[in-house]
Amino acid sequence: MIPGLIIAGIILGVIALCVVLYKITKHVERKRTEAMRFVAGDLGYGFDEEAEAAAPWREAGFALFEPGHGKDASNAMAGDAGDVELVAFDYRYSTGSGDSTTHHVLAVAALRVPGATLPPFHLRAEGFGQRLIAALGGQDIDFDTQPAFSKGYRLTSKQEEATRAFFDDALLTFFATRHDPKLTVETQGDRLIVYTAQRHRRKPESYPQLIDDALAVVLEFTGRAGRAAV
Repeated sequence: MIPGLIIAGIILGVIALCVVLYKITKHVERKRTEAMRFVAGDLGYGFDEEAEAAAPWREAGFALFEPGHGKDASNAMAGDAGDVELVAFDYRYSTGSGDSTTHHVLAVAALRVPGATLPPFHLRAEGFGQRLIAALGGQDIDFDTQPAFSKGYRLTSKQEEATRAFFDDALLTFFATRHDPKLTVETQGDRLIVYTAQRHRRKPESYPQLIDDALAVVLEFTGRAGRAAV
């Protein structure tokens, strides 16, 4: 009788703990949503908790949105910056399963420049893992004239010649001199995404900086005559 009561007590305790953790998680999420809503309002952007405005970018074939399970976009702030359409949002997904599950949390700035034609490429900081992939035969577009860029970034593309032509010396210098170990840029036609992957979610109050960084990238892209003219 007593062992049965002990087991029942343990089960009830576990259930109670799960309920408490769930409520804490929901409270944290509500606080974050309200903070993101405030930032969006301060920027003059609209706010969409379900991030439906991010759907066109999630369906455009960007590598970021392909892997994993439990994919979720939320807390989107959307607006225009001149001719540029912009949506910034939280994105998370998981890889692996059980004890080997890894949760990925990202802050994404998705942009569309009507009339632009960008070659499809994937630009990311070149850490140990990226260097290993390149050493094993993975694509890495390097530029002899810009060793700082080639050392700091891994650049891949299904249209290598067009991508090489797009990355002139000025653009290579732009990225080489503002090397950010967390920043990744992907392009598809008139759309691009700029995002950071990190262990903890980006604070809501730091989203304006991400948006500024993304717009700086767009300005460099659209300022290139004959490459991505608006």
